[in-house]
Amino acid sequence: MAESESLINRSGSANQNEASGFTGHYDKIWRPILAEMVGVTLFVFVGVCSLVSGNITSAALGHGLLIALLISCFGELSGGHFNPAVTVAVALCGGLPFFLVPGYIVGQVVGAVLGAALVRGTFPEKLYISIAGGCHELGHINLGTVDTPELVDVQPGWGILIELMITSVLIITVLMTAVNPRTKSSLAPLAIGFAVTVGIMGGGMLTGASMNPARAIGPAIVASGVFDDAWRYHYIYWLGPILGSILASLLYRFLFASQSTRWVARRDSVYERISS
Repeated sequence: MAESESLINRSGSANQNEASGFTGHYDKIWRPILAEMVGVTLFVFVGVCSLVSGNITSAALGHGLLIALLISCFGELSGGHFNPAVTVAVALCGGLPFFLVPGYIVGQVVGAVLGAALVRGTFPEKLYISIAGGCHELGHINLGTVDTPELVDVQPGWGILIELMITSVLIITVLMTAVNPRTKSSLAPLAIGFAVTVGIMGGGMLTGASMNPARAIGPAIVASGVFDDAWRYHYIYWLGPILGSILASLLYRFLFASQSTRWVARRDSVYERISS
């Protein structure tokens, strides 16, 4: 596939330009946005349901395997982002027209609210409260022993850095397996799902391992009428992932992108033109 085609990338493949009028606009604009909305609805609903087990492995696998399935299902329609941080990175790296970014993010946020609302309407109140409505929150670190615990709260600064780093792993995986024409793979959905799983296993007990502002804001909006601190430290789950997205995008653009899209040592660089 060319760098502008299907999975993750929506920069304008040939079949997108064939139709005109309402059909063309629907296929190029509205269908991708609706696919993102439906995908995030399912992602948030199933992801929050996976928290009921109270097991970090179940939560990691629930989120990771589902995102792999959703990318396989909707990748040909929208690119299968389901995450504002991914959308920002793909746009920065040339895989999505910038005019589609606001629509994608709005669709993702609406889908997250719908998914969280379905959880609220499905779960009995006691169960819903036991998982904090699926909201992310900073965790605790036990520096003591089982008999004499010494709990230390994860600080906001730590939380931002943790979210930044684990999101960077996710975004680099997306860019290298689904955007870069030399390294992209048909196994991209599985690789991206693994990245989500690993991120949750690594950071889930510390920050909740959001890596996805939409996954954070949907449950927070729905749970705000139940929990007074549903929005506590919510900025971490936007700032960390977006900064991680930008960092990974810069690394990709400067170091790992193909010659035609790299910002250094480009094929059409002045040096090469002088040398030729």
